[in-house]
Amino acid sequence: MPDGAGFYHSSTNYVLAGMLIEKVTGHPYGEEIDRRVIRPLGLRDTTVPGDEPDIPGTHPRGYVRPRDSGLVDVTEFNPSVANASGAMISSGADVNRFVGALLSGRLLRPAELQAMTTTRPTGGSSDRAYGLGLQSRSLPCGGV
Repeated sequence: MPDGAGFYHSSTNYVLAGMLIEKVTGHPYGEEIDRRVIRPLGLRDTTVPGDEPDIPGTHPRGYVRPRDSGLVDVTEFNPSVANASGAMISSGADVNRFVGALLSGRLLRPAELQAMTTTRPTGGSSDRAYGLGLQSRSLPCGGV
């Protein structure tokens, strides 16, 4: 498909970023995330659990509904299958703290944040746009 002709999301780049972090630092990407993001921001309910399927502390349960089936509890599973594209557990409060720090410029240089927040339409009937890991959408009140 020619560049700009469509939108398809892939988590491959997150997996590659994790591999790059490990190659450059010589440490597991989870240790680097803990050292560079989780601890400095005081994210008390955020972990990169690796192969550990248990969620520490009080937490909600997660469910999926496979085709032609009832609800299946998927709260405890090995998140390492997602590698750096999603093997992280966080509370809503910690996600809010992280996004606030990210968008206020506490985690990235200005040029990097500008590139991340520059979004392009995903196409179709949706008014959504996607950037480097961030999605934007028009709000009913007129904001984005």
